[in-house]
Amino acid sequence: MSTPIYSSLNFPASMSNTVVDFDARTKKHLDSIPKLISDWQYQDMANNDVGVYYVNPVANVCNTIISIAYRIYGTTKIANVSSDLPTVNTNAYELANTANNFLYHTNRISGVQLPTADTGNLPHLESAINTGRVLTYFLYQNEDISNNSVILGNFSGLYTANDLIAYANTISDYPNVVNNSIYSETLPLTGYRSNLSSTIKTQMASDLNNIITFMTNTQTSDVNFYNNSQNVIGNFNKVKGMNVMGATYNQLVDQVIGTDKLKSRLNQ
Repeated sequence: MSTPIYSSLNFPASMSNTVVDFDARTKKHLDSIPKLISDWQYQDMANNDVGVYYVNPVANVCNTIISIAYRIYGTTKIANVSSDLPTVNTNAYELANTANNFLYHTNRISGVQLPTADTGNLPHLESAINTGRVLTYFLYQNEDISNNSVILGNFSGLYTANDLIAYANTISDYPNVVNNSIYSETLPLTGYRSNLSSTIKTQMASDLNNIITFMTNTQTSDVNFYNNSQNVIGNFNKVKGMNVMGATYNQLVDQVIGTDKLKSRLNQ
């Protein structure tokens, strides 16, 4: 059973004699405003049950890749004493970090993670959607862009599940392959070695690097698209006030503050 929001506000009883009912004109104005939220939204607010509305579609596969990468790193760290698998070791560690960053990125753009002081300048679901909506209007009016690409360009990371699953499958057995290749030796020095061929080691390092590149490029694309969009919005905010300036504003521009550039634009 929901708790009415008004009751939950706990209006002070001592102030009850100061409350004034709205007059008919005010009520008519309020009645003319479309509902701000739907019934289910109001119920969730009343029940203090807001949140958990979104899911990151690539979270599971990202966590799988992170786990595999750390397992590879853990086993190659042993063999790395003899420098048999230095590139695989390095790439595995870098992949774990890259996949973590990609997970955080997709958490933000899927709405799972809300903006914080540290991430406010990065694309998040709401900020990217709102920026794209503004772009949609004036790009349609000025360039006849009649599709949703100016919104979806922020979210390519959310459409990578199939690619990431394929990548995860490619490297899924690598921890076992590496682990089974390691043996100990006492001569000339006591330590551990790997008997993997150079061909296999090169392939493993390449496969790990391919995932790093894919995740990095995808995340960079989303962030760049968002930043480019924000730059356009910034330019829009600088010029939109000149669209309808009014008589006094025009007088100031024409007689005092307007550059030749602005005057020529206004006279077009």
